[in-house]
Amino acid sequence: MDYTQLAINTQSKNTIIDDGYLKIPNTLTGFINTDTEIEDDPKKADHKIIVYKGIQTVSDEDRICECCGAHMYKNMICAPTRIKHFSYGPTSTVVEVSLNQMQCTNPECNATKMQGVPFKAKHHRITKALEEFIEKLLGRASFTLKSISELTGVGKNIVKAIDLRRLKRLYTVDGKTLRKPQKFCKYLGIDEFKLHNGYKYATHIIDMETGNVL
Repeated sequence: MDYTQLAINTQSKNTIIDDGYLKIPNTLTGFINTDTEIEDDPKKADHKIIVYKGIQTVSDEDRICECCGAHMYKNMICAPTRIKHFSYGPTSTVVEVSLNQMQCTNPECNATKMQGVPFKAKHHRITKALEEFIEKLLGRASFTLKSISELTGVGKNIVKAIDLRRLKRLYTVDGKTLRKPQKFCKYLGIDEFKLHNGYKYATHIIDMETGNVL
């Protein structure tokens, strides 16, 4: 009996056998991974960066001119861009996608635009999946901005900006006007702390029963 063949036949249908690599489903809409490389991290000694290189499929939205509505085509000009993805311990990952420049077929318009990246976060050069993961960590009281930055490999200023938008979405109507509370707090917790420059102070107020930031 060929036990090797038997072992292969009994593998799950979702199992992919590939020496040296793990093939993991991703949320990178339209991205086709053509090559993967490992680089040294220039900012951190003994750290590596996995670079997923590939191309982005042209969407129907990419093919429509925003100026005149005519059809657009790829004009053979490409530009690679890197977007930060998840980190695995000391190893960071980035997606390097080659984007096409689209050109309008209308000779009176002749407008150009770069291909869109649907999986990129709106405000930062990180993936939407990574941004959503950061928001989930921010919603837990056990993580600070610094610890999230170290865990994900995303800069503290970016984490802070994501947190600010999250708080505005949760507690304001239009980004400025605070929402009226559904119920009033029974116990308040107030903590005043010094900011990084040492000349300004901030006050942190929470609902002691729920832990919600007020």
